[in-house]
Amino acid sequence: MAEKLHAPKRAIRSLQFNKWYEPYLLLTPMLLMLGFLFLYPIVLSWCMAFQKYKLTELYDVYFYKPDQLFTNFITLFKRDRYISRVTLTSLYMTPLLVAVSTVFGLTAALALNKKIPLRGVFQTIIFLPSAISGFLTSIMFRWMANAEYGVFNDLLMRVFHITSEKISFLSSPTPAIIIVVMATVWVATPGYAMTLLAAMQSIPKDIEEAAEIDGCNAVKRVWYITLPYIKPTFVIMFLLKFIWSFNYMDIVNTVTGGGPAFKTTTLPMYMYSLGFSTYDFGRAAALGLCVLAGLGLFVIVYMKLTKYEKAGEDF
Repeated sequence: MAEKLHAPKRAIRSLQFNKWYEPYLLLTPMLLMLGFLFLYPIVLSWCMAFQKYKLTELYDVYFYKPDQLFTNFITLFKRDRYISRVTLTSLYMTPLLVAVSTVFGLTAALALNKKIPLRGVFQTIIFLPSAISGFLTSIMFRWMANAEYGVFNDLLMRVFHITSEKISFLSSPTPAIIIVVMATVWVATPGYAMTLLAAMQSIPKDIEEAAEIDGCNAVKRVWYITLPYIKPTFVIMFLLKFIWSFNYMDIVNTVTGGGPAFKTTTLPMYMYSLGFSTYDFGRAAALGLCVLAGLGLFVIVYMKLTKYEKAGEDF
């Protein structure tokens, strides 16, 4: 009788042991798709970085000899007169975009975390820009910045009376950068704010109430309670925002086209130009490999400096 009772348990344990491969079997279709869509192009682009690969000369594609293996990289950094200008543009535009998005996103999250009337309505309004296509947003800002009939000139001249002459926003370096920053922040901030808001709503209310009873003002509560609690989310979102901002190309390309005089041309835009304007896929792949290495180094240094692995341990 005892054997009959224990037999089903042994059978179940045996069945579970024999199905150790089931998760891997279920993941196989997704892994194959990801490998085909992402891994294969990445490996192919790495190979192109060490090849003479021009789309106009497909009959003459070959790997460089060992002593000439880095020809594309040497050509890119020693003979390309635009690469230094484009790199500088990326290095100052990316922190600018991240800083402005962080300030607006954190401010919006802190405001929506309070019990205010119609909070749900305000959440919907703030989230709406991220629901609109980035391309449509870019077209909208391009029209608003038009020198002849754009709304920005009307506001500056007729409402605020800051200037008496029309400004060519997209033909001057500084105004063009401001327009790009505005368009990018308009698209990126809502997602940032909603993510931080979700993290803030997980903070125990009794801790905030205790701090308020003890006489802790709003600034100290944010600095000593809110920010430490949301640090894991904040660190990851800041990192992702930096990578996304560095790789933004559609908004800049649609609003300014990289002009004027390469002042808004970023490295991803220039890489695209090398590949699909000059058809030099080898040099474009070399630049892509350098960008990947630079972002990888930044991630490692950033994670070390922010001590992400220890985030939240104080609580």
